[in-house]
Amino acid sequence: MISVVMPAHNEQDYLEAAVGMVLERLRGGEPPFEVLVAENGSTDGTAAVAQRLAAANPEVLLLQAPAADYGQALRAGFMATLTPSMSASSTGRWLPSARRRWC
Repeated sequence: MISVVMPAHNEQDYLEAAVGMVLERLRGGEPPFEVLVAENGSTDGTAAVAQRLAAANPEVLLLQAPAADYGQALRAGFMATLTPSMSASSTGRWLPSARRRWC
């Protein structure tokens, strides 16, 4: 099992595409995986997007925290994973335009 933790704060414009790219890359392969979206205190529509993604994709789990806190979002995601095999990823890193900046 691979666990991907994606903290999300005010990411309504990017979250769906970022989670979609993770799902696209990991579906159909081995080992099985989970994507934990750790929404934390967003003031835009991030929580609604994350709820929709979790409802539509069995691999996506939503964690929510009331305050914006990147470290707490990571910790919550790590604590909720099903196995010790995990990866943290910023939401934007999965988007093609962001990958050019990061890679």
